[in-house]
Amino acid sequence: MVGYPHIDKIVYDVFDKVMGQVEGGSLVVQKGREGKRRGSESRNQTRDLNICEGLGEALKLAKVPTLLLGSNRLQANVSEPLRAPVEESSDPSVPVHISHIHLSIQPTLYNSSPPSTPPAPTTTDGSSTPTAISPPDHIFAYVLYLVDPVHNLEFSTISQGFPMEWLKWQDDQEEVADAVGEWLEDGLRLAVACVAQGYVAKRMGIGEGRRREEKGKDKA
Repeated sequence: MVGYPHIDKIVYDVFDKVMGQVEGGSLVVQKGREGKRRGSESRNQTRDLNICEGLGEALKLAKVPTLLLGSNRLQANVSEPLRAPVEESSDPSVPVHISHIHLSIQPTLYNSSPPSTPPAPTTTDGSSTPTAISPPDHIFAYVLYLVDPVHNLEFSTISQGFPMEWLKWQDDQEEVADAVGEWLEDGLRLAVACVAQGYVAKRMGIGEGRRREEKGKDKA
């Protein structure tokens, strides 16, 4: 994505908040190589979402950067392999567990399939009352894919859907551009929170004890 400088901050702020649930948790972000990124940090370029069509295609594209990253690390003979967790600490009694995670965000466009609209209610005199706003024909959303290759964990989700025309309003409708931009950022923020919270909860083992108990009951 080109020309959307706020995306990096949204992702960082969400993960920073989620890491606050971990005692002593901290967040360090290492961006991909500048030549390989699609420019979410660019401020003086024409905005381009590199949008694709279809949810399935979006997920496939979201996985590509993580696959390329793994390949590049192997080719470069990186001394810090992805296959082994890292534990470091200045205090031996407090081990520090470092997780390598990669997050991809792929904008996508898909057709909405709303249920058939019921007939408008009528008044006692037979006239029709105003109907609800019809759903848009095309929906815009973000597909997110998070992977931790060390622990073999992956999470994916899709953001809240938005009318495709909102993207155009950002560029040519000054009256609503700022408000629409905030709604789109809020939708992305919540989607990032879904994968971040899911990942951290999994690494913390939240709910694992209950699942083991349920499996034990099933076997009994």
